[in-house]
Amino acid sequence: MQGGKVTIGDSPGGPNNLSYIKLAYSRAGIQKVALETGAKLNEDLSYEYVSFPNGKAIKKAKICKFVLNADKIITVPKLKTHMFTTFSGACKVQYGYIPGLEKSIYHGKFKEPYSFSELILDIVERFPPNFVFMDGIMGMEGDGPNAGRPKKVGVIIGGEDPISVDIAALSIINIEPNNVPYIANAVKRKLTTGKISDIQILGERIEDVKVLDYKRPGSYKSSPVANAFRVLGRFVTPFISPKPYPLSNCTGCGICEVNCPKKIIRIVSEGNRKRAKVGTFGCIRCYCCHEMCPNKAMGLKKFYQVSTK
Repeated sequence: MQGGKVTIGDSPGGPNNLSYIKLAYSRAGIQKVALETGAKLNEDLSYEYVSFPNGKAIKKAKICKFVLNADKIITVPKLKTHMFTTFSGACKVQYGYIPGLEKSIYHGKFKEPYSFSELILDIVERFPPNFVFMDGIMGMEGDGPNAGRPKKVGVIIGGEDPISVDIAALSIINIEPNNVPYIANAVKRKLTTGKISDIQILGERIEDVKVLDYKRPGSYKSSPVANAFRVLGRFVTPFISPKPYPLSNCTGCGICEVNCPKKIIRIVSEGNRKRAKVGTFGCIRCYCCHEMCPNKAMGLKKFYQVSTK
């Protein structure tokens, strides 16, 4: 009605080619929505190097052209927990501005959640969306984004500031915002106070839609433990954080091997079948393999587990 032309775009982790993007659109139901609404699906896979003059983690990065060419940006994140960043919402969704496998390079460079979160905030500050619609009708709890479970929340959260949207969502699912690395870092940058009381809420009251039994990811660390991990994280994480391992339904498709930033996963033959094998050393617990597996065949073994079978 306003004369705008809507383009729906995404750049999922994985090969930056048209067949992979089309598969993602189809599996996610985006293709169907585009057909029903007349929106255009982005098929431009090009990117540009963009400077981040005020970036704390990066000073230059590849950014998808469909983002750079847009007059207005509206992001549509899902409300879900995440093994690496604790929560994946309005801020984390903007990591999709970085094309394909380039994401795994940054995971290899920023190995722990707090340093990775500085990268996320650099993108948020450099390319703030014009509006955010977060889908929290059916959220995801637990070990997201691939091995979590659907959890009804029954809300849609909208706002102009992605950090405030995430704080509202976290308050609803009963997770302290300051225990989420990128919110804690945003407080340090003075982008927010991290307090729901400092955010203007219109519509339903947070107290009326709160979900008290929302399951946190297995990697969740609460303060003051979280504060210690900001310093010790890169040394302690490999010893006590859950480590990925292939489950019996692994097909050896190779997606985990391609997306592993440290290249410690390889596909091996076992009899008449192929399966992934995760190296004993070098895993940085970024959980890219866990997130990208199309068959949910990458499990997570906690450090105190004796057996994974």
